[in-house]
Amino acid sequence: LAVLGMVSAVGLMGYLAYRDDTENLVLINFPQSYMVDCIRLAFMLQVVMSFPLQMLPAVRLIENMIFEPVSNPHLGRKAAKTGFRSVFVVILAYISWLGKDRLDNFVSL
Repeated sequence: LAVLGMVSAVGLMGYLAYRDDTENLVLINFPQSYMVDCIRLAFMLQVVMSFPLQMLPAVRLIENMIFEPVSNPHLGRKAAKTGFRSVFVVILAYISWLGKDRLDNFVSL
């Protein structure tokens, strides 16, 4: 909740400061300084560290459609699920790479 408030506050302040010149990623608008670099680093860490938490429900739903739930899975099954999760992340990275030039369309959703 605190992170949401912090990100919202930075976005609002950036928009109020730059209005129509606001970039899709508000942190790009800020001048180069040590404090801005620290904020950018904190924002990047927040996004990277929250990725597994955001993806877990989606991956679990898809896994339950592919792998039948068992109480004591063997090593091969665990390896297959790990491989599936790795492929899932690679596919998401590829989709992100394809859409990197159209970030404004994604943000506007």
